[in-house]
Amino acid sequence: MSSGWAWESLTVSSVAGGCRPHTGSPGWGAPPHRVAGLLLGAMAMAGSDLPATALKVTDPSSWSASAWLSDIAPHLACGVTTVRAFDAVR
Repeated sequence: MSSGWAWESLTVSSVAGGCRPHTGSPGWGAPPHRVAGLLLGAMAMAGSDLPATALKVTDPSSWSASAWLSDIAPHLACGVTTVRAFDAVR
């Protein structure tokens, strides 16, 4: 797992905050909080895990269930929190 997950999450959150007003099809609006939070969390996780795997810093195929949970939980929390915070201040 990447020790710098906070930087990747912050970067993804910043980009998502800038994109959120422009998401959704005309007449449909932005995706619901749950969907947007899950997608944003997945983007943050990919932003930290894919480069670390490509650099052979980690090997996700060798992770235990608890290791996966400890990787998923903060990224998911970041995604949901960012979406809620952004929509609260709009």
